[in-house]
Amino acid sequence: MRAFCIAGNKGGEKMGKLNDRQEKFCIEYIKNGGNATTAYKAAGYMNTAAAHVNAGALMQKPEIKARIAELLEQQRADDIADANEILRYLTSVMRGNHKTGQLVIVGTGQGYSEAEIFEKDPDEKERIEAAKTLAKIHGLFTTKIDLNGDMLVQIVDDIPEDGDGE
Repeated sequence: MRAFCIAGNKGGEKMGKLNDRQEKFCIEYIKNGGNATTAYKAAGYMNTAAAHVNAGALMQKPEIKARIAELLEQQRADDIADANEILRYLTSVMRGNHKTGQLVIVGTGQGYSEAEIFEKDPDEKERIEAAKTLAKIHGLFTTKIDLNGDMLVQIVDDIPEDGDGE
């Protein structure tokens, strides 16, 4: 059984619990792209004759909505590269550790040829570009302007004492 907190209810926060079938329903709902009826059947509910109605009722439960929202957020987070992943990738390219596939046409004889994919290390241009990008990220290419210096500042108090401004 999965327990989690539901915030934003009128009664404050309360604990909601999903049973195994409800958890599977939520996971199946995300997997199939948002079809509640299919998720209901895949979760193992027995009353498939009324699957559409019962799936709709499940979708109205706050704990189901909250769990689906949580799963969607988790999926989005997994789909987007974070800063560490980007830095690791750029570093592996810069160091020549990242392999890429390159399509090469190979002759097979008698005027015939076929395409094959060979792994190759990043070339010098790709490595330099990765190094430049890393350097920018780490602030190594910033232009520093020294604004310290002797400047004469004169403050003129030309506001009359009465506060009229005239």
